Amino acid sequence: ILEKDSHEVFFVRRRELKNIPLIATIETLKNSYKKYVLINSMPKEQRSLSSIIEILKEVESNETHLFNKIWSEYPLKRDNADAIRETLNKDLIPTHSKALILSALFLGLMKYYDEEKLLVLMENYTNCSDTECQLRSLIYMLLTLYLYERRAKVSKTVSERASTMRECPNYKLDITSAQLLLIRSRNTDNISRKVRDELMPKIMDMPQDLLSKIKGKD
Repeated sequence: ILEKDSHEVFFVRRRELKNIPLIATIETLKNSYKKYVLINSMPKEQRSLSSIIEILKEVESNETHLFNKIWSEYPLKRDNADAIRETLNKDLIPTHSKALILSALFLGLMKYYDEEKLLVLMENYTNCSDTECQLRSLIYMLLTLYLYERRAKVSKTVSERASTMRECPNYKLDITSAQLLLIRSRNTDNISRKVRDELMPKIMDMPQDLLSKIKGKD
């Protein structure tokens, strides 16, 4: 019923984008950036300001479409998840676009638990070479595990990914950085207190079968 009739933004976007394949949406954005790069590679005297403005508008529109498609896609199918992984792992789009993809994954997870989306975040933390995107992936993953602790801890795949993450050389430092960023992300004392005193202790004190792998304990 909600899928057909709800006015909630999540379901409105699902209806709008239902017949548009996610992979095709990714490719459309990539092509927009290719055109932008091509224009910028031309000699300055040959560039048209109006053409640059138009392609930038096209890029922004395609970024918005991809964001809406990813966050409203449920459940995320394996082939779509693989396409997202490939996009995040290659330098075909800029960092800010990758950050949008990660945010879309997280926003979707706040609506429904989706293991494929969670795994993309976990794997991106392990494989990403960009510090900003790596830390985003970590924070989004920690918040998701906190929200869906019971469901995540019974997943063998999530547990295995957690074991891989603990091998990252800067993992413990990144955990500390994530704590500080979460605390500083709100300006009110009340929300900061809840993050510091309730959220982060909960994350750092998850059940042994999952948190021991996340935190790097034996």
